[in-house]
Formats: sequence, C-alpha cells, structure tokens
Amino acid sequence: MFQRLNDECYLVTNNQAPFISFSAFENIPGIRAGFSTKLGGVSTGHLKSLNLGFDLGDDYDNILTNYKIISEAIGFDVNDIVLTNQVHKNDVVPVTSNDKGNGLFYKNKFESADGLITDEANLVLTVRGADCTPMFFVDRANRVLATAHGGWAGTVCDIAGNAVRKMTEMYGTRPEDIIAVIGPSICPKCYEISEDVAERFYEKFGRRAYEYTNVDNYVNNRILTPGDDTHYYANLWLANRQNMIDAGVLDENIHNSCLCTKCMMTLFYSHRGMKGRRGVMSGFLFKDY
Repeated sequence: MFQRLNDECYLVTNNQAPFISFSAFENIPGIRAGFSTKLGGVSTGHLKSLNLGFDLGDDYDNILTNYKIISEAIGFDVNDIVLTNQVHKNDVVPVTSNDKGNGLFYKNKFESADGLITDEANLVLTVRGADCTPMFFVDRANRVLATAHGGWAGTVCDIAGNAVRKMTEMYGTRPEDIIAVIGPSICPKCYEISEDVAERFYEKFGRRAYEYTNVDNYVNNRILTPGDDTHYYANLWLANRQNMIDAGVLDENIHNSCLCTKCMMTLFYSHRGMKGRRGVMSGFLFKDY
C-alpha cells in the first residue's frame, strides 16, 4: 500500500517500517531508492523508534535491528549497506563491493565523506540526516549512482556539485543524464540561521542568494530571506538545486520531495524541532543490475 504525498513522492506502508519512495526514479529500470521515517523500529525513549544513527545513546543491537527492518521494507540485503562518517564537508568517495558492511558490521573506514558514489550493482549507498538535505543522483545512461549529505556547511562548500563532478571524472557521466532527487529535510520556513552563517551563503552565491527564482516546490524561492536584525532563513533545497545546475544538471531533471522534517515530526526526526533529542533517518540508493 502507498499514500501519495505529492507529485514527487509517496509513503510506502507495505511492511513494518514505512518509507518514502520517489517518483523520479520509477521509470529507470533496476533503480531502487527509499528514505526511512522514524516509524517501525525497536528503539525507545527520545530515539523511538527506527533510529539509524550511532553515538546517540542507542544500543548497537537496536540500531542493527532497525537496519534489518528497513532493508526488508525497501527490499535489499542489509549486508550490502555502505555507511560513511558524515562530517559536513564536501568529500565524495567511490565505493565497491569490498566496502559492503562498512560502518555497520565493522569500523567505518571513511572518516570524512559526505558523499558516496558507485557503478556497481547490489551495493547500497546511504545518506543519513534529521534536517540536513539528503540527495540522490542517478546517471540513467551509464547507471552510476551517488548520494550526498548537505547541511548548511556542506551546501556552501558544494557537496552536490562535487558529487556530480566525481560521477563525471570517475565514470564518464554526462551531467545532463543525471536525475537528481532532494529528499526530506528542513524547509526554508523552518531553517533559521545566524548572520555569520548567512554570510557564508552570500560568499558562495553572491547576489543570487537574494534573487527570487521562479520555480515550483521551493517555498519562498530564494536562498536567503532576512528575518530580524541578526537572523535569516536559508533555503537548502534551492541552494543545493543551484549547485546542481552550476555543475551541469538540467533543471528539469532535479526533483524536490518537498517534505519538511520539522513540519512533519509525526513522520520524521528533526534536530531543530526536537531540540537535539532525536534519532537519525537514512536514504538508500542501489541498483539491481
């Protein structure tokens, strides 16, 4: 069963753990993607219930069980998962079948990587978050896959563009062949930032940070919106979209799920909304062949 949330995504409820699926990938043979919610797991307390994050006070056995639950729901082998240590930078690392189980079944060997990339089948790329922007990239011609994690720091240092460039450099991807999806993350109405962080966005985007963009599904349609004298609101969705376009991805091939983790806390964890007492969700991207 599924519940259509908007034109870009729907909530799949066939199994114990509901997850978000993306319409943009439906017509690409063999491509599978999903993003977990906070529902359907075994964690308790403020981590209730499908916590997929470490170092939050959860038992390892709970976390592993949660990964097994979501893998069964989406339809992949939990042993095929590759995790990385996300540190809010722009490093994108290539992974192979030799990296299966990294960070889940043995110590994470990627100490600094906010993006993963592969051309191999049955290798599950992940991207975790609880407000930060998860991004999924599929080269529909060469069947190269990438995931990227963009908080404000990763966004202003262009993790999205680096993922696209890495796909091109390593596997010959043409940016115009990429289908990109922006997953559930905090919306621009909810993401208040300080003046010094706003300055970082201005350093990256210049005057474009304040220019209105005539696109649907991005709420206020500009990257920075002034709040009071010392605070602003940042549009991570629009900023990452711009980074993708600057890297050569076609505007019409960029899809925004338009799901705000803070607005929808019955479904998602939100670092801002839950004042840090929260679990972690994950996106998963893989191909069957």
